[in-house]
Amino acid sequence: MINYRLDEQILIECYDVYHNEYGIITEAGKQAIDDTANLEGIFLDPIYTGKVMAGLIDLVDKNIIDKNIPVIFIHTGGMPIIFSFESELGSKINCTKIIPKNKLNDA
Repeated sequence: MINYRLDEQILIECYDVYHNEYGIITEAGKQAIDDTANLEGIFLDPIYTGKVMAGLIDLVDKNIIDKNIPVIFIHTGGMPIIFSFESELGSKINCTKIIPKNKLNDA
């Protein structure tokens, strides 16, 4: 548990800023998905969390959010949908089954 009190003055809410239409991948969202997967090992979906991360990156780039302070990104899910967007996201999600590490020798 994080022992930190959120100051309401630093809460930033953005509505309808970092998207096209529902189900349409943005270039910024695609880049955020790639960067987050490569740098953090976290997969984001192209419908919600990828666009939210793109917005977060943009707010940091514009110095609206100070890059020197800790930021919490809450990943709310959306993982099943990424397999529907394999052609748009490229070979990074090209897998047919997930094998637990302790079962690799059995595969």
